[in-house]
Amino acid sequence: MDNMNEYLPIFLQESYDYINLLNNNLVLLEQDPSNKQALAEVFRAAHTLKGMSATMGFQFLADAAHELESALQIYRDTHEPADEKAIELGFRVLDYMGNQMKRIEANESLEPFHVTSSNEVNEKGKKETTLEVTSSFALGAFEEEVVRAALEQGQKAAILEINLEQGVLMKGVRAFMVFKAIEDSGFEAISSQPDAESLEKEEFDLEFRVLVVGSGDLDSLKNKILRIAEVASVDVIEIGLNEQAFPSSSNELREQTSTKQSDSGEGTKNPNSSDSLTQAYAASSAATAEEVNQQQQKKPIKNYIRVPEEHVNNLMSAISELVLEKAELELAIKTGNEEAL
Repeated sequence: MDNMNEYLPIFLQESYDYINLLNNNLVLLEQDPSNKQALAEVFRAAHTLKGMSATMGFQFLADAAHELESALQIYRDTHEPADEKAIELGFRVLDYMGNQMKRIEANESLEPFHVTSSNEVNEKGKKETTLEVTSSFALGAFEEEVVRAALEQGQKAAILEINLEQGVLMKGVRAFMVFKAIEDSGFEAISSQPDAESLEKEEFDLEFRVLVVGSGDLDSLKNKILRIAEVASVDVIEIGLNEQAFPSSSNELREQTSTKQSDSGEGTKNPNSSDSLTQAYAASSAATAEEVNQQQQKKPIKNYIRVPEEHVNNLMSAISELVLEKAELELAIKTGNEEAL
């Protein structure tokens, strides 16, 4: 951390820029949850803040940004309107970031980001469900909520740990084919580690994990993935629900609720509370929705083309055949097999 002190002013300046970007686009997203451009900007700001914070050694900040990034991933991938709870999480992360930047400037220790579960039941005699996960896959608040809802509806949830073979060519193509197999098997990919963008850019080694929910058959899904070329192994870790009884004493319940509220920054209002910080950001932000849109239009625009899914599938099949043909050709050259040549 000491070696990074010279970069601290730059980090703070850029972080505040991205926090303002996050605030402006969260406001736009709150006004119109289907605003894809605002969603993309929020995701980009969270992703950048996560990387910058991790580089500087501020892991608590990186974890908070990762929570927001994970919550938005499904809406970014499916192009569905952002959920109210995901936007609310965005404002909580925004407030947390603002507080922690002030602590950094004051040379104070950072506080962890507390994720308050919306599924807590504070009633006597009720059951609390917790997730049983035997994997190193880190479930964020959003993933936990989606998985819990799916399991309560009788669906299945699992973490797929996929390992590719040594010397694999075009890892991004293999990852795409895995996601296609998941979709074809009656499941939906909620999130992945590394994230979808890193998989697409092949910024991973030979292993990646995917969190899935759905009503399909997990064994059939595993076999379908194993049939993909250059996939070495697939481990399926199914997620279950575990019920725990709450204490019967209403006093104990009130004490637990009070403790949780104080830990998560809820309860008694203070000048640094989430609501006041949100209002401060809104008041200090001079950019209106129209100005934000004008700023976004000045940024470089990536060009995309629409291609029918059938053409993409044909291309993937052709690429797979070319890879196999290349491997056979290289083997024939090495062994001197003239007939194969």
